[in-house]
Amino acid sequence: PDWTHGGGPIKYHKRSSVMARFLSLLNTNRYLSGQSALTGHIGKVLVANRGEIACRIMRTAEILGIKTVAVYSDADRYSLHVETADESQHIGSAAADKSYLCIDHLIDAAKRSKAEAIHPGYGFLSERYEFAEACDREGIIFIGPPASAIRSMGDKMFVLNGRMFLNLIRWLFLERQSN
Repeated sequence: PDWTHGGGPIKYHKRSSVMARFLSLLNTNRYLSGQSALTGHIGKVLVANRGEIACRIMRTAEILGIKTVAVYSDADRYSLHVETADESQHIGSAAADKSYLCIDHLIDAAKRSKAEAIHPGYGFLSERYEFAEACDREGIIFIGPPASAIRSMGDKMFVLNGRMFLNLIRWLFLERQSN
């Protein structure tokens, strides 16, 4: 489908899940957690990621009229995602565990920039329920599933992996019995 913005059509590609996430925010609050979820309006979003995915999120936010905040480590100071954003916040040294994976640094960056929401991007913290919980505690919208859903998915993966392991053990045992 096409959406119009500023008089011109916006092409929407079905595979763009980033675009789908943002567009779903316009129609429903189901992806929002935190106190601002009541209004459903986001004026500024911090993108807690880097590289191409951060740039895609920022382009989508621009289309929707949402200001963006990039985060960067020492190694990414001059990266494209930093140049693409409306503003940027330094979050630590080059090591990912001291910057992009540090929940406290990202929350502090969101507070300093007065961002109402955080989009986790993909990888890094997008699958950590602790990040969604921290956003909720601080009254920051987490653009993604609620912490309970992320936690449940992690538990299901643990259970599924456990079942596969038990099936492997059973198969090895039966193979040994038959020989």
